[in-house]
Amino acid sequence: MPVALGKQTRRVRFDMVYPFIVIITVFVLLYWVLKINKEYYVLAFFARRARATDGRFVDNIAPILKGNTIFGNVFDLCGKDDAGTFRYYRDAALEMGKSYLIYAFGSPMFNIIDPVNAEFVLSNPTLITKSIDYDFMQPALHKGLLTSTGKKWHTRRKMITPTFKHNVLVQFEEIFRRYVNKKRRFAMLDTLICAEKDGLIDHAGICEEVNTLMFGGFDPSSITLMFTIFNLSMYEDMQELCYQEILEHIHDPNNLDINQLSNLKYLERFIKETLRIFPPVPIIGRQTSEETVLPNGLILPTGSQIIMHVFDLHRNPKYWDQPDVFDPDRFLPQNSVKRHAYAYIPFSMGLRNCLAQQYFMILIKTLLCFILKKFKILPVTNSKDLVFHMGLTLRVENNIKVKFVLRNK
Repeated sequence: MPVALGKQTRRVRFDMVYPFIVIITVFVLLYWVLKINKEYYVLAFFARRARATDGRFVDNIAPILKGNTIFGNVFDLCGKDDAGTFRYYRDAALEMGKSYLIYAFGSPMFNIIDPVNAEFVLSNPTLITKSIDYDFMQPALHKGLLTSTGKKWHTRRKMITPTFKHNVLVQFEEIFRRYVNKKRRFAMLDTLICAEKDGLIDHAGICEEVNTLMFGGFDPSSITLMFTIFNLSMYEDMQELCYQEILEHIHDPNNLDINQLSNLKYLERFIKETLRIFPPVPIIGRQTSEETVLPNGLILPTGSQIIMHVFDLHRNPKYWDQPDVFDPDRFLPQNSVKRHAYAYIPFSMGLRNCLAQQYFMILIKTLLCFILKKFKILPVTNSKDLVFHMGLTLRVENNIKVKFVLRNK
């Protein structure tokens, strides 16, 4: 009996102590979670929090988009297709009204819709590493100029930049006149082959840069041409102004040169406004490689994602009057002089700006000269029916259709 009584006594004492142990353990865990949650957003997969330089609340600098669940923004896009994802970011920009933060999958994401922060990021030599959104392109493009960073990017950029100078582009007038179908070696490939002989690049490196050029050149060009033709169909009076300007300055498209194309001022403004409304690359991504202090006092931790939403930046009402109205005269010199330089970045800006933007404009102008000389373009698809998809390039769910009517000679 004494032995049995002792066991019962110990059991009673343990039963009395056990709840206190549980309670203390829970309080310790809660204290630890609350303490670490000040630095990390625990429920957003331990995303490290952004903070401010002067002790201000981060919300006062960059509002934090409220998530759909207690897990920050981790599950906000669950169940959304590409069109739903595109709409999510457009709605977020309208709701926030300024550049904002979200927390998802272990890191903060700073979403930029203003030119001041865009300028800082795009011109900062420590912010040349692309965001994780570009990682899926590496199996195809490997580490070419578009996706590389650090010393490799600097070396390739220095090597390729001279091949897109104006005096080199003049050599390709014949190619432009033949709808860019003539097969011949181009200046960039010449440069890369010479660099290979000098041991500055290997065969794999040449393939990386050629693949990058094909992707970076074809997709944005075709998207811009598509939307420019669409806008020409939508705005008949503006199409007529473009046509009359071509008649005045381009007598024979088969013999046009770059100097003649430079006289097409209204057509150029029309193309620029198309690029504003429908930027072929609607987002530009960067990743911080070290703790980064932004001009507004926001401190982004290492590994933060930075997304510049070009689509929203180009429609920011603080920098564009009636941003949804299509108006090529926004780009008249007198209307552009006071505009922030980074309010319009269809070719990016700063250190990683598009090398081929002059080539791009010459190509689009040349193709439009041929098209408008021969055809009048009539609308079929309505702009209200366009459904955009999220991606590194601007996509639409539905086919854009126009009608080409042969002009009377």
